[in-house]
Amino acid sequence: MAELPVVFTVVATLVRLRVFDRVEARPLSSDELAAATGTDRDALHRFLRTAADLGLLKRDRNDKFSLRPVGRQFLQSSPNPVAAWAEVLD
Repeated sequence: MAELPVVFTVVATLVRLRVFDRVEARPLSSDELAAATGTDRDALHRFLRTAADLGLLKRDRNDKFSLRPVGRQFLQSSPNPVAAWAEVLD
């Protein structure tokens, strides 16, 4: 339970940066995502690894990230309003 605020922060930040939407079409690296979002590569990489550990993203051997089925719930186009709730809860 102590980790729950961290999980909400990671998910809400990735939703706000539209990371789930950005990796929907193809896997992207931390460098590509940092450039697209205007964020620090190392900080974003830690968030991406956490999302992969949570099963929301998949990290491949080339260190690129793509969506896992659960991560699809955080797409802006998802019929489920989970992305909006993640931002509100943060």
